[in-house]
Amino acid sequence: MMIAIPTADEMPADMRPPPARRTLVKPRLPRVRAEDIPEPIGWRVIVLPVSIPAETESGFVLAADTIRHMNLSRRVGVVLKIGPLAFSERRGFPPGEVPFAVGDWVNFHENAGVDTLMRGEDGDLVSIKFVNELDLLGRVPNPEAFMVMV
Repeated sequence: MMIAIPTADEMPADMRPPPARRTLVKPRLPRVRAEDIPEPIGWRVIVLPVSIPAETESGFVLAADTIRHMNLSRRVGVVLKIGPLAFSERRGFPPGEVPFAVGDWVNFHENAGVDTLMRGEDGDLVSIKFVNELDLLGRVPNPEAFMVMV
């Protein structure tokens, strides 16, 4: 004897499962003390990328591998410091035209720069990136548009 399993549409309304929802992970921008940020040399720019929290908005704890893989896909951050030769005439930029300033939100290449760990304001480890000026792709006018990863 076969038992027929009804589809969600065939079930009474009060017994239907809730619609499928994606669990969202909202990246955040860690806080660092200005006096702790190293001075970049040459044409390097220090960027503070967004970081992936350990749990989703709905409270699911993410596996360490998931967080590590999501952190690899970070491509948005804020400029913390700019090296003395970055965006200079010697590097082929027009005089007086600096496309980025400290505090600008930027987009950068996925594999750009070198990640370095430091202590944040709350004592947690924070990842900063030393990025070459040419690896910055553009200014991000609305960083909130990039702050949701699924």
